[in-house]
Formats: sequence, C-alpha cells, structure tokens
Amino acid sequence: MNTFSVKAHFEQQYRDIFKKDGPYGHLVFPDTQQPVVEPGFHSVDHIPVGGLLYVGLNPSDRHGVVESNFYDVHLGLPANHPYWKAFSNLSHRITSENEQGPAQTLNYGHLDMLVVRETQQSLVRDLLRQKGAVDFMLDQIALAKNIMERVKPKIIVVTNTFARELMGKMRYKNPDGTEHLVWMGLDFYFDQELGVDCIATDGPLYSTPVFFSSMISGQRALDLGSMERLVWHIKRVNQFLYRS
Repeated sequence: MNTFSVKAHFEQQYRDIFKKDGPYGHLVFPDTQQPVVEPGFHSVDHIPVGGLLYVGLNPSDRHGVVESNFYDVHLGLPANHPYWKAFSNLSHRITSENEQGPAQTLNYGHLDMLVVRETQQSLVRDLLRQKGAVDFMLDQIALAKNIMERVKPKIIVVTNTFARELMGKMRYKNPDGTEHLVWMGLDFYFDQELGVDCIATDGPLYSTPVFFSSMISGQRALDLGSMERLVWHIKRVNQFLYRS
C-alpha cells in the first residue's frame, strides 16, 4: 500500500501554527480559557494514496495532553478505538464482494480539516469570535487541502457538517459579489451519472467524488437505513471508477 506521510512533509508547518509564542498564542478555549496552542496539535501521519479518504473536523481530545503528536489510524490504539472501528467496518463492507461485481481494493485513510484538540464542535465554532481565529483555521485548512492534493483520493467521504462547510460546500455569493463561507475554496458539481457531488475546482482533486455524510459513529451517527444506502452508493461509484 502506497502511503503519504503528513509528518514527513508538513510537521514543521503545523508546529509553526501551534507555537506558543506565535501569532495564535493569544487564542483560548472558550470553556477553560486555556490557550488553544497549549495542548499542541494531533494529526494523522500516513494516508493511503488513491484510496478512500474520510474527512472529519478535528481530533476530539485535549485533556491531559501537553504536546503535539502524530498517529496512524491502522496501528495501535486508534485502530482499536470504537470511533475508528466504525470506519474500519464501513470500509470492509464497501470493499467486500457484492452483487455489483468482485471486490475492488480501496484502502482507507482519515484526515481532519483542523488539528486543534477539542471535544465539542460548538467550542470550535466559538473560537471564531476571537481575533485571529479565522486565520488560525485557514492556515490548517490550507495544509489539509495540500495533503488531499498529494494523496489524490479516489473517493472522499466527509463525516461532519462543519467539515463540509470548511471544504467550501456552503459558500455563497451576495448580490454585490462578495463571497462568504469560502474556506478551502472548493467548488462542486453534481454528477448525474454517479449521483454524487464531485469537485469542480481545477487541479489534482478535479472530478473526485465527494459524499457529504453525517457522523459514522457515536450518538449522532447515521441510522441503519442511511448507512446501508451510503455503503451501496460508495460501492457503486467505486465500481464505476474501476471500469472507467
């Protein structure tokens, strides 16, 4: 399996963003007033090239953590955690043999749009009220886009509504021409044959199918029927791309 190492290519860029004496050292978590950069960042390291990429919002942990680090989804504790088990199980179902034909290899990986540690999405949004927080997020989003372009996923599954917004799916233009919610700046078109959104922005990600889904695990996870439809649909798109 050919993988891309985030640590090898972008560790210094992430460390620059999270410097305690850097431009974002003044930002604090709304609930505790702890500096956002103090727990450091938490980022995936290896991501399969040309595989199935799950995109989330941010790592959900900061209690007792005092330094930045990288992790691998397929190794050690992350792979055995219920959160990651859900992704593993879903990926297995997607690549298993089915009525549409033999199984097709589709290695999976995960990438968060943001690497700031926080357990509550609402608090991540609340950060935006602080001066400099937008740039703090944009710097991380720019790296996430760069990583996506390097791994060139075959299919992307976005598993968080705020992550959907940060990719640019909700961007809109006012009558005066000003744009809002641009964030990563991607444009999308709906592929009538595949029945899914695809990236319309020129570059390495052009025409990549993107499934905008809800959470895969947890209390707000997809219901059984929605999960079955997602599995069926991703299988169908994967088979189509394999034949093309």
